[in-house]
Amino acid sequence: MGDPGIDPVGAWDRYWASSRARADQGPGAFTRWGEPLLAEVRAATILDLGCGPGRDLCFLLTRGFAVVGVDFSWEAVRRARSGIDGLPAEVAGRGSVLRADLRDGLRSLASGSFDAVHAAVTYQGLSDGELLRVFDGVRRVLRPGGLHLWSVRSDRHPDRAAPERVAPNRSEVPTAAPLRFFSAGQVDALSGAGFRRWRSEEEPRFHSFYLADRTPDSPITHDRPVGR
Repeated sequence: MGDPGIDPVGAWDRYWASSRARADQGPGAFTRWGEPLLAEVRAATILDLGCGPGRDLCFLLTRGFAVVGVDFSWEAVRRARSGIDGLPAEVAGRGSVLRADLRDGLRSLASGSFDAVHAAVTYQGLSDGELLRVFDGVRRVLRPGGLHLWSVRSDRHPDRAAPERVAPNRSEVPTAAPLRFFSAGQVDALSGAGFRRWRSEEEPRFHSFYLADRTPDSPITHDRPVGR
């Protein structure tokens, strides 16, 4: 994403508009892994970074959470909003989607406004410097003790040998978006950037790291549990 000659927004717009992109596949495996952790820390408000067409966002809404989705692709935002509109009114009322670029430090969002941040394979196209800025923004928008749920593909992923086959680098999408594959050491270094590791798993089926970090302050407390 640091290369000024590359248009990742356009690449993702074209991908989400393509026939390969489907919004109705249900939540990903990472989100199913993380949902009990959200309930365990009694999170109520969630920021879904890189929400795409909203499949994870809509799942979390149906599980009782209030969710704000963010994506820099206008096509993703359109599809995510359409997905929310298709939910029952009492569920849809807890959801919204914003068009924003993560690299701006999440400046459009208020400090301390979320119990958790969810980022499913969202950081794959960011440089080290961009990632540190995003993590600074994540810490800022989280409340004390907030949960940072994130996943990245590992450097053992088979697609590492041919990243041009990974969405959105498909033949029907003429603009590429460079992708990264992370080592365990890189993941640990990022978690040391103002967070403490709470739970983690290297998922062998999907060749990915599933990570749950927390800010080191007081834990989240609510008067009532949320999620089901």
